[in-house]
Amino acid sequence: MFLDRCENLNYFRSCFPEIVLNWMKEAFMWKFNSTLKLLILMMIAGLIFRVARIFEDHYIDKDAVVYISMADKMADGHLKESFSIMPRIPPLYIALMALGKKIGIGTETAGNIISLLAGILLIIPVFVVAREIAGEKVALAAAFLATTHPYLIRDSAEVMRDSLFLTLLFTSIAFAVKAAGKEAYSRLWYLSGFFAALSILTRSEGNELLLAFPVWVLYEILSSWEKGDLKLVLKRFLFSATAAFAGFIIVAVPSQFFLFRNGSDWTMLDRRIFSYAESFMSLSKEQIIETEGQ
Repeated sequence: MFLDRCENLNYFRSCFPEIVLNWMKEAFMWKFNSTLKLLILMMIAGLIFRVARIFEDHYIDKDAVVYISMADKMADGHLKESFSIMPRIPPLYIALMALGKKIGIGTETAGNIISLLAGILLIIPVFVVAREIAGEKVALAAAFLATTHPYLIRDSAEVMRDSLFLTLLFTSIAFAVKAAGKEAYSRLWYLSGFFAALSILTRSEGNELLLAFPVWVLYEILSSWEKGDLKLVLKRFLFSATAAFAGFIIVAVPSQFFLFRNGSDWTMLDRRIFSYAESFMSLSKEQIIETEGQ
């Protein structure tokens, strides 16, 4: 009996590496399904495309020169001098570049790394949004386009804000779409508002999300009116709006006060959007036709 146990124990020890290896293979195949594998492959391909584009470009955009100058001054602690160069610009991208100088990699290199990583990560929220709306096959096609589109590859290879902005924007939309698809109250609205604020801190065009939210609410109310469950939708709207607003405010308000005290003219709500809307509303029908004809 004892000898049998010893033989079994020796056999187990000799086979243990193979047992572990087979178990890891089975776990990998179970955990990482084909869709996730395709996404990982797309992200690797996206990394290769974008790195190749970085080495191909031998010039820098004039706006990038401004960003680098602002980031250098910001990293040196001269915030007011930095914002005096371009007072209204949203500062998140430039602040991250300044952080790059602080840790020793330089502002231009930091800008390239931020744009590169953001461009690769964009594939994920694009996939999530498309899957929630149109299913997994369409989502994979959308992720493939996000991987290979020349415009997105170019943005990811430049010291520009666009790549980071698009990733934050689509991440906010992805959380909103996921939350809207749930029947119960979802705390994902908080994350949607959080990333919406970060997108506005990157580019002022992020304010479009604030305009899109009431449109979605109106659609939900009108569709629920026909179904007769308007009361439930209004309750969900109050919860969703409160959660999204809380996520937005917790980022935007402290940033607003800090930037205002340090010479920045950036505002949470871009005044240009309201001026455009006011100008459009003040146009007569004849003026609109005349403007379109020019």
